Amino acid sequence: DAFKCYITGIGEAAIPFLVDALETAIAGGEALTGPYEYIIIALSLVSRDTRPDKVYACLRGCFRTMRHKVIGAICVGDYGDPRGIALLKGYLDRNAGKFDRQEFYEILSSIKRLGGTTHDIHDPFRDFSARG
Repeated sequence: DAFKCYITGIGEAAIPFLVDALETAIAGGEALTGPYEYIIIALSLVSRDTRPDKVYACLRGCFRTMRHKVIGAICVGDYGDPRGIALLKGYLDRNAGKFDRQEFYEILSSIKRLGGTTHDIHDPFRDFSARG
């Protein structure tokens, strides 16, 4: 929380440094866990008003390389760029059966926050299936 408050206090001036740290980590094959998740969260918060393309590209790259996608999915949704709908739906399509319940529903929530529809997405957990 302290890091998030610090970065949001700096505002948009922090964006290039956050993007650089994340791109360097991705290029170096780092696992985007722990401290990197905090950087991703801070980046999505400080950039959601202006939504620079470079930030969306960075968030997309982070989401794609993260082993645990929950934080990435939430950040893509919080960022607010509708291009995230295709990213998240594509992930669900390519990885059917390879994600857990929390990951699936966080992705659905982000798709909805971005303005997307979810009626065409198969619910592998059948939580919303008609019961006969």
